[in-house]
Amino acid sequence: MREHTVTLQYRKGIHARAASLFAKEAERFSSKVELEKNGVRINAKSITGILMLKIPFGATFKIIVNGPDEDECLTTLVQLAESRFEEEL
Repeated sequence: MREHTVTLQYRKGIHARAASLFAKEAERFSSKVELEKNGVRINAKSITGILMLKIPFGATFKIIVNGPDEDECLTTLVQLAESRFEEEL
């Protein structure tokens, strides 16, 4: 199992488009992928679950990955989150 803590630098927070992008990337991997914020952990392959966390700009959350491709999965998802979900601010 691997995890990484991210501070969201995307000013819009994680809204529907960002949640969709994140879940779609997570689905590419066979590893179990979860997000955790304030002790609440959800399935990161679920758009609804991601939206339930209500992650605003500046919030800190964990990406937790467990499985055979966890290294590549974690790297990909951290890059996506840190790239501001491929949008300009």
